[in-house]
Amino acid sequence: MSNVSAELRIFPNKEMFSVDMAEVLAAAILKDGIIQGCDIAIENGVLKFTKNGRMVINGRLGVITAGDVPVPSTITTQGTYSVVAVCDLRGVGPEFYISIATPTDIQNLNSAKSSGDGFNVEGTLDYIILGTVDINPATGLASNWLRSASTAVPHKGPSIYTELLDRISALTNSVNDKLTWKIVNGEYTGTSKWVTVPASAKEIIVTVFVAYNSSNKSSIDFHLPVNDVMWTTTASMFTHVNHWASTNDGFVQIKTMKNSDGRHVNLHRVFNQTTNVTESTTWLVWYR
Repeated sequence: MSNVSAELRIFPNKEMFSVDMAEVLAAAILKDGIIQGCDIAIENGVLKFTKNGRMVINGRLGVITAGDVPVPSTITTQGTYSVVAVCDLRGVGPEFYISIATPTDIQNLNSAKSSGDGFNVEGTLDYIILGTVDINPATGLASNWLRSASTAVPHKGPSIYTELLDRISALTNSVNDKLTWKIVNGEYTGTSKWVTVPASAKEIIVTVFVAYNSSNKSSIDFHLPVNDVMWTTTASMFTHVNHWASTNDGFVQIKTMKNSDGRHVNLHRVFNQTTNVTESTTWLVWYR
């Protein structure tokens, strides 16, 4: 028989302790912050909770009664400060409080936190930042309250799932956009145009139509990474050459160049055997 002690805490005639409940909530709730009420605003230069409410910090439920958030006497310099909700399980002061914190306060809070998931079990300290506020210590007035969308906007399970789904959708769209080849401003003809490569591009394809009519569209393609090895200054432009046709009876040459305006590509020469057909040649630039 195992000598490991094991028991159920959620069971008839069993007692579930606060640390058990906190650990269950910490495991089940996807993010900390306000879950109900707790509206925050500035009225007549005073930062206030204008509505009662509740928030969760690492599995611990804190209840808020509306009222003022005083400016600490430790703030002596005009500036922007963090508004924090602190859960302190060390038994040396209030277990739960709201404060306007200086950078030194934040440093001290971080020093008191447990590493890993020891907060509830070890009985240390954790906190969340609800937003920022500007404080003028000469007048004692607050202004420019800016709440954190992550912690100070009330959220519950459905809203969190919706937020996650929206983020996943946005990330999927972003990845798909980065993987999709896009044309830079349509077709070009001849050498008259230096095409600017979009700053977001990581690679380009230059398609040069050595034959371009209703019955035959044949192209030479240059696939280039957007890297400074391939993109030199105006004084020493980089050229790329490829042959075309089954008997290699012609060639295509393009140029890449970088200057203060960005990276650019240009059709340099197209030869059909010994005939220069550059100015009548159509070409495209793709990027992603």
